Amino acid sequence: MAVEQDYILRQIKSVIKVIAKLLFNKEDVNYELPQNGKFSELDNLYVKLNELLTQNKINEAEDLLFKNIDPTNLNCLQIILWFYEVLAQKNDDELKNNNFSKEEVFQGFYDAVAFYNIKKIDNKG
Repeated sequence: MAVEQDYILRQIKSVIKVIAKLLFNKEDVNYELPQNGKFSELDNLYVKLNELLTQNKINEAEDLLFKNIDPTNLNCLQIILWFYEVLAQKNDDELKNNNFSKEEVFQGFYDAVAFYNIKKIDNKG
């Protein structure tokens, strides 16, 4: 089971890196806030998500993310990639202690990126 879950997280991290490179020409998915301090709604979403993750309110953060997904805005996709990369870095205990699992990370990631017509590829056809 642990090997399967580690595979799941490696798969998410790999897909994130590919999307970041293809769509943003970046090696990582760090979301950058404007230097001038004038934040957009998306910037404020990032700040709030970061705050919730810091407080280990993973479910609340994911709910907020899904309420704010804008499939017409690629910067929103960048926040999604950042969000799930952060979750993929968490260990089993961190997730479990916050009523979350690696399977939920996997499912949430693919549900979120599906808004951008990015589909999970598997061997089932």
